[in-house]
Amino acid sequence: MKKRIIYSYFNVDEHRLIVDSLHDKHCWEPIFFHGDESMRSWVEEKYPDAVLQDAMALRQSRFDYSRIGKPVPIDAEIIGTLSRYESRYLNWLEDTTGWNFSFYERRRYYYDLLKYWNTVIHHLKPDIFVAYTWPHLPSDYPLYILCKHYYSIPVVFFIPIPFLEDEYYTFGYSLEDLSAQFSDIYLSEEYLEVSNVVKKYLARLRSQEAKSPKYVIDYYRRLDKSYRYRHMDILRLLKMILRGTAFNMAGIAFKKNKKPWESKYSKLTNIGYLWFKSNLVRKNKKLKRYYNKLAKPADLKEKYLYFPAPYQPEAISNLFVGVYEDIFLVLDMITDIIPGDWVIYYKEHPNTLKERDKGALGRSNHFYNKVNSYSNVRIIPFETNTFTLIDNSQAVFTVGGTAGWEAIVRGKPALFFGSLWYQSCKSVFFIRTYDDAKEAIENIVNGFVPDEGDVERFAEAMHKACIKDLIAVNDIDEKTKKCNYPKHEMERIAKAFYKAYEMFYGR
Repeated sequence: MKKRIIYSYFNVDEHRLIVDSLHDKHCWEPIFFHGDESMRSWVEEKYPDAVLQDAMALRQSRFDYSRIGKPVPIDAEIIGTLSRYESRYLNWLEDTTGWNFSFYERRRYYYDLLKYWNTVIHHLKPDIFVAYTWPHLPSDYPLYILCKHYYSIPVVFFIPIPFLEDEYYTFGYSLEDLSAQFSDIYLSEEYLEVSNVVKKYLARLRSQEAKSPKYVIDYYRRLDKSYRYRHMDILRLLKMILRGTAFNMAGIAFKKNKKPWESKYSKLTNIGYLWFKSNLVRKNKKLKRYYNKLAKPADLKEKYLYFPAPYQPEAISNLFVGVYEDIFLVLDMITDIIPGDWVIYYKEHPNTLKERDKGALGRSNHFYNKVNSYSNVRIIPFETNTFTLIDNSQAVFTVGGTAGWEAIVRGKPALFFGSLWYQSCKSVFFIRTYDDAKEAIENIVNGFVPDEGDVERFAEAMHKACIKDLIAVNDIDEKTKKCNYPKHEMERIAKAFYKAYEMFYGR
Protein backbone atom coordinates (compact mmCIF):
# COMPACT_ATOMS: atom_id res chain seq x y z
CA MET A 1 0.00 0.00 0.00
CA LYS A 2 1.34 3.42 -0.99
CA LYS A 3 2.47 5.74 1.83
CA ARG A 4 2.94 9.48 1.51
CA ILE A 5 6.23 10.50 3.17
CA ILE A 6 7.77 13.68 4.54
CA TYR A 7 11.57 13.24 4.56
CA SER A 8 14.04 15.19 6.68
CA TYR A 9 17.88 15.17 6.58
CA PHE A 10 18.13 13.22 3.29
CA ASN A 11 20.46 15.66 1.56
CA VAL A 12 23.50 14.15 -0.13
CA ASP A 13 23.60 11.67 -3.01
CA GLU A 14 23.96 8.61 -0.78
CA HIS A 15 20.95 9.63 1.34
CA ARG A 16 18.83 9.73 -1.78
CA LEU A 17 19.49 6.06 -2.43
CA ILE A 18 17.56 5.36 0.79
CA VAL A 19 14.57 7.33 -0.51
CA ASP A 20 14.77 5.54 -3.87
CA SER A 21 14.89 2.10 -2.24
CA LEU A 22 11.89 2.79 0.01
CA HIS A 23 9.99 4.15 -2.99
CA ASP A 24 10.79 1.23 -5.29
CA LYS A 25 10.39 -1.61 -2.78
CA HIS A 26 7.69 -0.35 -0.42
CA CYS A 27 5.80 2.35 -2.35
CA TRP A 28 6.87 5.10 0.04
CA GLU A 29 6.07 8.12 -2.11
CA PRO A 30 8.00 11.31 -1.22
CA ILE A 31 5.66 14.28 -0.99
CA PHE A 32 7.92 16.70 0.90
CA PHE A 33 11.65 17.10 1.56
CA HIS A 34 12.92 19.20 4.47
CA GLY A 35 16.45 19.40 3.12
CA ASP A 36 18.93 21.45 1.17
CA GLU A 37 18.63 23.61 -1.92
CA SER A 38 21.32 21.49 -3.61
CA MET A 39 18.73 18.68 -3.84
CA ARG A 40 16.41 20.61 -6.12
CA SER A 41 17.48 19.22 -9.51
CA TRP A 42 17.30 15.64 -8.17
CA VAL A 43 13.86 16.18 -6.62
CA GLU A 44 12.49 17.84 -9.75
CA GLU A 45 13.80 15.04 -11.95
CA LYS A 46 13.02 12.01 -9.75
CA TYR A 47 10.00 13.15 -7.73
CA PRO A 48 8.48 16.12 -9.59
CA ASP A 49 5.30 16.11 -7.51
CA ALA A 50 7.22 16.44 -4.23
CA VAL A 51 7.89 19.78 -2.54
CA LEU A 52 11.43 20.71 -1.51
CA GLN A 53 11.88 23.23 1.28
CA ASP A 54 15.39 24.38 2.13
CA ALA A 55 15.83 23.81 5.88
CA MET A 56 18.01 26.89 6.35
CA ALA A 57 15.36 29.06 4.68
CA LEU A 58 12.85 27.86 7.27
CA ARG A 59 15.34 28.42 10.08
CA GLN A 60 15.78 31.97 8.83
CA SER A 61 12.00 32.57 8.70
CA ARG A 62 11.66 32.41 4.91
CA PHE A 63 8.46 30.49 4.14
CA ASP A 64 7.42 29.40 0.65
CA TYR A 65 3.77 28.33 0.28
CA SER A 66 3.76 28.48 -3.52
CA ARG A 67 3.64 24.71 -4.08
CA ILE A 68 1.75 23.80 -0.92
CA GLY A 69 -1.44 25.84 -0.90
CA LYS A 70 -3.20 28.54 1.01
CA PRO A 71 -1.85 28.84 4.58
CA VAL A 72 -3.93 26.98 7.17
CA PRO A 73 -3.98 28.93 10.47
CA ILE A 74 -3.31 27.31 13.83
CA ASP A 75 -5.70 27.78 16.73
CA ALA A 76 -5.94 27.57 20.51
CA GLU A 77 -6.53 23.82 20.39
CA ILE A 78 -3.27 23.13 18.55
CA ILE A 79 -1.30 25.57 20.69
CA GLY A 80 -2.83 24.20 23.89
CA THR A 81 -2.21 20.56 22.94
CA LEU A 82 1.44 21.33 22.22
CA SER A 83 1.92 23.79 25.09
CA ARG A 84 4.10 21.43 27.14
CA TYR A 85 6.72 21.56 24.36
CA GLU A 86 6.63 25.30 23.82
CA SER A 87 9.03 26.63 26.44
CA ARG A 88 11.77 24.14 25.60
CA TYR A 89 11.43 25.09 21.93
CA LEU A 90 11.55 28.83 22.57
CA ASN A 91 14.71 28.34 24.61
CA TRP A 92 16.22 26.27 21.79
CA LEU A 93 16.31 29.24 19.39
CA GLU A 94 19.76 30.77 19.27
CA ASP A 95 21.20 34.25 19.05
CA THR A 96 24.71 35.60 19.33
CA THR A 97 24.43 37.07 22.83
CA GLY A 98 21.38 35.53 24.49
CA TRP A 99 19.63 38.92 24.48
CA ASN A 100 18.84 39.56 20.79
CA PHE A 101 15.82 37.28 20.31
CA SER A 102 12.88 38.59 22.35
CA PHE A 103 10.22 36.34 23.84
CA TYR A 104 7.59 37.80 21.52
CA GLU A 105 9.74 37.20 18.43
CA ARG A 106 10.53 33.64 19.50
CA ARG A 107 6.88 32.84 20.05
CA ARG A 108 5.86 34.53 16.80
CA TYR A 109 8.45 32.47 14.89
CA TYR A 110 7.26 29.27 16.60
CA TYR A 111 3.66 30.01 15.62
CA ASP A 112 4.72 30.79 12.04
CA LEU A 113 6.49 27.43 11.81
CA LEU A 114 3.50 25.61 13.27
CA LYS A 115 1.29 27.32 10.69
CA TYR A 116 3.65 26.32 7.90
CA TRP A 117 3.75 22.66 8.91
CA ASN A 118 0.02 22.66 9.63
CA THR A 119 -0.47 23.80 6.03
CA VAL A 120 1.82 21.05 4.74
CA ILE A 121 -0.07 18.39 6.72
CA HIS A 122 -3.49 19.78 5.73
CA HIS A 123 -2.81 19.97 1.98
CA LEU A 124 -0.28 17.17 1.38
CA LYS A 125 -1.74 14.64 3.85
CA PRO A 126 1.40 12.71 4.86
CA ASP A 127 1.19 9.17 6.22
CA ILE A 128 4.67 9.07 7.81
CA PHE A 129 7.36 11.52 8.88
CA VAL A 130 10.83 9.98 8.35
CA ALA A 131 14.06 11.58 9.62
CA TYR A 132 17.65 10.40 9.20
CA THR A 133 18.47 11.72 12.68
CA TRP A 134 16.54 13.14 15.63
CA PRO A 135 14.12 15.82 14.33
CA HIS A 136 15.79 18.48 16.43
CA LEU A 137 16.33 21.56 14.30
CA PRO A 138 14.26 24.69 14.98
CA SER A 139 12.75 24.11 11.53
CA ASP A 140 11.54 20.50 11.92
CA TYR A 141 10.95 20.01 15.66
CA PRO A 142 7.55 21.77 15.31
CA LEU A 143 6.74 19.29 12.52
CA TYR A 144 7.64 16.44 14.87
CA ILE A 145 5.37 17.60 17.69
CA LEU A 146 2.49 18.30 15.30
CA CYS A 147 2.78 14.83 13.78
CA LYS A 148 3.42 12.99 17.03
CA HIS A 149 1.23 14.80 19.51
CA TYR A 150 -1.58 16.40 17.54
CA TYR A 151 -2.29 14.55 14.29
CA SER A 152 -1.01 11.11 15.41
CA ILE A 153 1.00 10.72 12.22
CA PRO A 154 3.66 7.99 12.58
CA VAL A 155 7.22 9.22 13.09
CA VAL A 156 10.37 7.15 12.54
CA PHE A 157 13.89 8.51 13.03
CA PHE A 158 17.41 7.13 12.98
CA ILE A 159 19.14 7.51 16.36
CA PRO A 160 22.60 8.83 15.46
CA ILE A 161 24.58 7.60 18.48
CA PRO A 162 26.21 4.14 18.46
CA PHE A 163 25.37 1.71 21.25
CA LEU A 164 27.40 -1.01 22.97
CA GLU A 165 30.64 0.70 21.93
CA ASP A 166 30.62 -1.29 18.70
CA GLU A 167 28.75 0.64 15.98
CA TYR A 168 25.27 -0.68 16.80
CA TYR A 169 22.47 1.66 15.74
CA THR A 170 18.74 1.71 16.17
CA PHE A 171 15.61 3.73 15.33
CA GLY A 172 13.16 5.62 17.49
CA TYR A 173 9.67 7.04 17.42
CA SER A 174 9.52 9.17 20.58
CA LEU A 175 11.83 12.01 21.62
CA GLU A 176 10.03 12.02 24.98
CA ASP A 177 11.07 8.40 25.63
CA LEU A 178 14.35 7.66 23.89
CA SER A 179 14.29 4.13 25.35
CA ALA A 180 10.94 3.25 23.78
CA GLN A 181 12.50 1.12 21.03
CA PHE A 182 14.14 -1.08 23.70
CA SER A 183 11.17 -1.31 26.07
CA ASP A 184 9.08 -3.92 24.26
CA ILE A 185 11.93 -6.42 24.35
CA TYR A 186 13.15 -5.50 27.82
CA LEU A 187 9.69 -5.55 29.44
CA SER A 188 8.50 -8.69 27.65
CA GLU A 189 8.28 -12.15 29.20
CA GLU A 190 10.88 -13.38 26.72
CA TYR A 191 13.95 -15.04 28.18
CA LEU A 192 17.01 -13.05 27.13
CA GLU A 193 20.31 -14.87 27.20
CA VAL A 194 23.13 -12.38 27.51
CA SER A 195 25.23 -12.52 24.35
CA ASN A 196 29.01 -12.43 24.21
CA VAL A 197 28.80 -8.97 22.64
CA VAL A 198 26.96 -7.64 25.68
CA LYS A 199 29.15 -9.51 28.17
CA LYS A 200 32.29 -7.99 26.66
CA TYR A 201 30.72 -4.53 26.53
CA LEU A 202 29.65 -4.64 30.19
CA ALA A 203 33.02 -6.07 31.25
CA ARG A 204 34.80 -3.13 29.58
CA LEU A 205 32.47 -0.63 31.20
CA ARG A 206 32.95 -2.23 34.62
CA SER A 207 36.74 -2.41 34.37
CA GLN A 208 39.30 -0.06 35.87
CA GLU A 209 40.30 0.89 32.32
CA ALA A 210 36.79 2.06 31.34
CA LYS A 211 36.69 5.04 28.99
CA SER A 212 34.13 7.47 27.68
CA PRO A 213 32.24 6.27 24.57
CA LYS A 214 34.39 6.27 21.45
CA TYR A 215 32.05 8.61 19.56
CA VAL A 216 32.44 11.16 22.38
CA ILE A 217 36.24 10.88 22.35
CA ASP A 218 36.24 11.25 18.55
CA TYR A 219 34.13 14.39 18.84
CA TYR A 220 36.59 15.91 21.33
CA ARG A 221 39.43 15.15 18.91
CA ARG A 222 37.62 16.90 16.07
CA LEU A 223 37.13 19.97 18.25
CA ASP A 224 40.80 19.97 19.26
CA LYS A 225 41.86 19.61 15.64
CA SER A 226 39.53 22.44 14.63
CA TYR A 227 41.07 24.66 17.30
CA ARG A 228 44.63 23.85 16.18
CA TYR A 229 43.72 24.86 12.64
CA ARG A 230 41.69 27.96 13.57
CA HIS A 231 44.02 30.08 11.45
CA MET A 232 42.21 28.55 8.46
CA ASP A 233 39.36 30.94 9.24
CA ILE A 234 41.61 33.79 8.07
CA LEU A 235 42.19 32.01 4.76
CA ARG A 236 38.45 31.45 4.41
CA LEU A 237 37.88 35.15 5.02
CA LEU A 238 40.43 36.12 2.37
CA LYS A 239 38.79 33.78 -0.14
CA MET A 240 35.37 35.27 0.57
CA ILE A 241 36.71 38.80 0.12
CA LEU A 242 38.28 37.84 -3.20
CA ARG A 243 35.07 36.18 -4.35
CA GLY A 244 32.90 39.04 -3.15
CA THR A 245 30.87 36.82 -0.81
CA ALA A 246 32.08 38.15 2.57
CA PHE A 247 28.88 40.14 3.12
CA ASN A 248 26.48 37.50 1.78
CA MET A 249 24.03 35.98 4.25
CA ALA A 250 25.68 33.06 6.08
CA GLY A 251 24.09 29.63 6.18
CA ILE A 252 23.50 29.94 9.90
CA ALA A 253 20.46 30.77 12.02
CA PHE A 254 21.84 32.87 14.88
CA LYS A 255 20.02 36.17 15.37
CA LYS A 256 22.67 38.90 15.59
CA ASN A 257 20.77 41.98 16.78
CA LYS A 258 17.38 43.30 17.84
CA LYS A 259 16.05 43.97 14.36
CA PRO A 260 12.95 41.91 13.39
CA TRP A 261 13.79 38.24 12.76
CA GLU A 262 12.12 38.41 9.35
CA SER A 263 14.58 41.11 8.27
CA LYS A 264 17.72 40.07 6.41
CA TYR A 265 19.58 42.58 8.58
CA SER A 266 19.05 40.40 11.65
CA LYS A 267 20.99 37.50 10.05
CA LEU A 268 24.73 36.92 10.18
CA THR A 269 26.81 37.56 7.09
CA ASN A 270 29.73 35.27 6.25
CA ILE A 271 32.23 37.73 7.71
CA GLY A 272 29.94 38.30 10.69
CA TYR A 273 29.80 34.58 11.39
CA LEU A 274 33.60 34.27 11.40
CA TRP A 275 33.79 37.21 13.79
CA PHE A 276 31.14 35.62 16.01
CA LYS A 277 33.12 32.34 16.14
CA SER A 278 36.31 34.21 16.98
CA ASN A 279 34.58 36.03 19.84
CA LEU A 280 33.10 32.76 21.07
CA VAL A 281 36.58 31.22 21.32
CA ARG A 282 37.64 34.18 23.44
CA LYS A 283 34.57 33.84 25.67
CA ASN A 284 35.08 30.09 26.07
CA LYS A 285 38.67 30.63 27.21
CA LYS A 286 37.55 33.25 29.70
CA LEU A 287 34.79 30.96 30.97
CA LYS A 288 37.26 28.12 31.45
CA ARG A 289 39.56 30.32 33.51
CA TYR A 290 36.68 31.38 35.74
CA TYR A 291 35.48 27.80 36.23
CA ASN A 292 38.99 26.67 37.17
CA LYS A 293 39.19 29.52 39.68
CA LEU A 294 36.08 28.20 41.47
CA ALA A 295 36.89 24.50 41.22
CA LYS A 296 38.37 22.65 44.21
CA PRO A 297 39.67 19.05 44.20
CA ALA A 298 37.17 16.37 45.18
CA ASP A 299 37.55 14.67 48.55
CA LEU A 300 36.66 11.07 47.77
CA LYS A 301 36.26 10.29 51.48
CA GLU A 302 33.22 12.59 51.69
CA LYS A 303 29.71 11.30 51.19
CA TYR A 304 28.66 12.87 47.92
CA LEU A 305 26.36 12.68 44.95
CA TYR A 306 28.11 13.11 41.64
CA PHE A 307 26.48 15.49 39.15
CA PRO A 308 28.16 15.50 35.74
CA ALA A 309 26.59 18.59 34.20
CA PRO A 310 25.02 18.36 30.74
CA TYR A 311 26.55 20.04 27.73
CA GLN A 312 24.31 22.90 26.65
CA PRO A 313 23.19 24.07 24.14
CA GLU A 314 22.55 20.62 22.69
CA ALA A 315 19.36 18.89 21.58
CA ILE A 316 19.56 15.92 23.94
CA SER A 317 20.14 18.08 27.05
CA ASN A 318 17.93 21.03 26.10
CA LEU A 319 15.15 20.10 23.72
CA PHE A 320 14.62 16.48 24.80
CA VAL A 321 14.82 16.77 28.58
CA GLY A 322 11.96 19.25 28.88
CA VAL A 323 11.82 21.58 31.87
CA TYR A 324 14.88 19.95 33.42
CA GLU A 325 17.06 21.67 30.85
CA ASP A 326 17.15 24.27 33.64
CA ILE A 327 19.50 22.40 35.94
CA PHE A 328 18.72 24.70 38.86
CA LEU A 329 15.34 22.97 39.11
CA VAL A 330 17.29 19.77 39.65
CA LEU A 331 19.77 21.29 42.10
CA ASP A 332 16.94 22.90 44.09
CA MET A 333 15.36 19.48 44.54
CA ILE A 334 18.44 17.41 45.30
CA THR A 335 20.10 19.93 47.64
CA ASP A 336 16.87 20.08 49.64
CA ILE A 337 16.56 16.30 49.97
CA ILE A 338 20.03 14.86 50.64
CA PRO A 339 21.17 14.18 54.23
CA GLY A 340 22.97 17.01 56.00
CA ASP A 341 26.36 15.30 55.89
CA TRP A 342 26.23 14.73 52.11
CA VAL A 343 27.43 17.11 49.42
CA ILE A 344 27.05 17.35 45.65
CA TYR A 345 30.06 17.39 43.35
CA TYR A 346 29.32 19.45 40.27
CA LYS A 347 31.63 18.68 37.32
CA GLU A 348 31.22 20.63 34.11
CA HIS A 349 30.89 18.76 30.84
CA PRO A 350 34.25 18.82 28.99
CA ASN A 351 32.61 20.16 25.81
CA THR A 352 31.46 23.25 27.63
CA LEU A 353 35.04 24.36 28.19
CA LYS A 354 36.36 23.47 24.73
CA GLU A 355 37.58 26.59 22.96
CA ARG A 356 35.98 25.69 19.63
CA ASP A 357 32.52 24.69 20.88
CA LYS A 358 29.48 26.68 22.05
CA GLY A 359 29.80 26.42 25.84
CA ALA A 360 29.76 30.17 26.50
CA LEU A 361 26.29 30.33 24.94
CA GLY A 362 24.94 28.10 27.71
CA ARG A 363 27.16 29.04 30.64
CA SER A 364 28.47 32.24 32.22
CA ASN A 365 30.26 33.52 35.32
CA HIS A 366 26.84 34.27 36.80
CA PHE A 367 25.76 30.68 36.14
CA TYR A 368 28.73 29.26 38.05
CA ASN A 369 28.28 31.76 40.86
CA LYS A 370 24.72 30.51 41.24
CA VAL A 371 25.90 26.88 41.30
CA ASN A 372 28.47 27.86 43.91
CA SER A 373 25.84 29.60 46.03
CA TYR A 374 24.35 26.30 47.22
CA SER A 375 25.87 25.49 50.60
CA ASN A 376 26.14 21.78 49.84
CA VAL A 377 27.36 21.95 46.23
CA ARG A 378 31.08 21.83 45.36
CA ILE A 379 32.44 22.70 41.93
CA ILE A 380 35.27 20.30 41.09
CA PRO A 381 37.86 20.27 38.27
CA PHE A 382 36.34 19.16 34.98
CA GLU A 383 39.38 16.93 34.29
CA THR A 384 38.54 14.69 37.29
CA ASN A 385 38.03 11.12 36.09
CA THR A 386 34.32 10.41 35.83
CA PHE A 387 34.64 6.72 36.69
CA THR A 388 36.61 7.50 39.85
CA LEU A 389 33.85 9.91 40.85
CA ILE A 390 31.15 7.34 40.08
CA ASP A 391 32.85 4.56 42.05
CA ASN A 392 33.33 6.64 45.20
CA SER A 393 29.92 8.32 45.17
CA GLN A 394 26.74 7.50 47.04
CA ALA A 395 24.91 7.91 43.72
CA VAL A 396 24.96 9.78 40.42
CA PHE A 397 22.30 12.10 39.03
CA THR A 398 22.19 13.36 35.48
CA VAL A 399 20.25 15.43 32.96
CA GLY A 400 20.46 13.84 29.52
CA GLY A 401 23.82 12.11 30.15
CA THR A 402 25.31 8.62 29.91
CA ALA A 403 26.90 8.79 33.37
CA GLY A 404 23.72 7.37 34.92
CA TRP A 405 24.03 4.27 32.76
CA GLU A 406 27.74 3.98 33.53
CA ALA A 407 26.87 4.19 37.22
CA ILE A 408 24.31 1.37 37.30
CA VAL A 409 26.57 -0.85 35.18
CA ARG A 410 29.28 -0.29 37.81
CA GLY A 411 26.84 -1.01 40.65
CA LYS A 412 26.08 2.55 41.78
CA PRO A 413 22.57 4.06 42.06
CA ALA A 414 21.56 6.68 39.51
CA LEU A 415 18.80 9.26 39.17
CA PHE A 416 18.02 10.89 35.86
CA PHE A 417 15.86 13.76 34.67
CA GLY A 418 14.37 14.14 31.22
CA SER A 419 14.41 11.72 28.29
CA LEU A 420 17.22 9.19 27.93
CA TRP A 421 17.87 5.98 26.04
CA TYR A 422 18.03 3.93 29.27
CA GLN A 423 15.05 5.50 31.05
CA SER A 424 12.88 2.36 30.95
CA CYS A 425 15.51 0.32 32.83
CA LYS A 426 14.07 -0.50 36.27
CA SER A 427 17.44 -0.15 37.97
CA VAL A 428 17.57 3.63 37.53
CA PHE A 429 15.39 6.19 39.27
CA PHE A 430 13.40 8.12 36.66
CA ILE A 431 12.62 11.48 38.31
CA ARG A 432 9.56 13.47 37.29
CA THR A 433 8.56 15.02 40.61
CA TYR A 434 10.01 16.17 43.91
CA ASP A 435 8.42 13.13 45.58
CA ASP A 436 10.14 10.84 43.06
CA ALA A 437 13.49 12.37 43.98
CA LYS A 438 12.76 12.17 47.70
CA GLU A 439 11.82 8.50 47.47
CA ALA A 440 14.93 7.74 45.39
CA ILE A 441 17.28 9.38 47.92
CA GLU A 442 15.55 7.54 50.78
CA ASN A 443 16.10 4.23 48.98
CA ILE A 444 19.76 5.07 48.38
CA VAL A 445 20.27 6.03 52.04
CA ASN A 446 18.75 2.66 52.98
CA GLY A 447 21.25 0.78 50.83
CA PHE A 448 19.69 0.42 47.37
CA VAL A 449 22.00 -0.97 44.70
CA PRO A 450 21.14 -1.64 41.05
CA ASP A 451 20.13 -5.18 40.09
CA GLU A 452 22.99 -6.56 38.01
CA GLY A 453 20.75 -9.05 36.23
CA ASP A 454 18.26 -6.33 35.36
CA VAL A 455 21.01 -4.13 33.92
CA GLU A 456 22.27 -7.04 31.83
CA ARG A 457 18.75 -7.74 30.56
CA PHE A 458 18.35 -4.13 29.46
CA ALA A 459 21.73 -4.21 27.72
CA GLU A 460 20.72 -7.37 25.87
CA ALA A 461 17.41 -5.75 24.87
CA MET A 462 19.48 -2.92 23.39
CA HIS A 463 21.56 -5.45 21.50
CA LYS A 464 18.48 -7.12 20.04
CA ALA A 465 16.94 -3.80 18.99
CA CYS A 466 20.09 -2.59 17.21
CA ILE A 467 21.65 -3.32 13.84
CA LYS A 468 25.41 -3.55 13.40
CA ASP A 469 27.37 -1.17 11.18
CA LEU A 470 24.64 1.02 9.81
CA ILE A 471 25.93 4.40 8.64
CA ALA A 472 24.76 7.39 10.67
CA VAL A 473 24.09 10.71 8.99
CA ASN A 474 27.19 12.39 10.46
CA ASP A 475 29.47 9.60 9.19
CA ILE A 476 28.08 9.36 5.68
CA ASP A 477 30.97 11.05 3.85
CA GLU A 478 33.74 9.20 5.63
CA LYS A 479 32.19 5.74 5.66
CA THR A 480 30.76 5.63 2.15
CA LYS A 481 34.25 6.41 0.82
CA LYS A 482 35.62 3.40 2.66
CA CYS A 483 32.94 0.86 1.73
CA ASN A 484 32.94 -1.03 -1.57
CA TYR A 485 29.21 -0.84 -2.22
CA PRO A 486 27.61 2.40 -0.94
CA LYS A 487 24.31 1.53 -2.63
CA HIS A 488 24.16 -1.75 -0.70
CA GLU A 489 24.75 0.11 2.59
CA MET A 490 22.01 2.61 1.82
CA GLU A 491 19.62 -0.22 0.96
CA ARG A 492 20.40 -1.79 4.34
CA ILE A 493 19.37 1.48 6.00
CA ALA A 494 16.20 1.65 3.90
CA LYS A 495 15.32 -1.90 4.92
CA ALA A 496 15.95 -1.00 8.57
CA PHE A 497 13.71 2.09 8.32
CA TYR A 498 10.90 -0.03 6.92
CA LYS A 499 11.39 -2.73 9.55
CA ALA A 500 11.33 -0.09 12.31
CA TYR A 501 8.10 1.39 10.96
CA GLU A 502 6.49 -2.06 10.85
CA MET A 503 7.64 -2.83 14.39
CA PHE A 504 6.48 0.50 15.83
CA TYR A 505 3.20 0.91 13.95
CA GLY A 506 2.39 -2.33 12.16
CA ARG A 507 0.83 -4.12 15.09
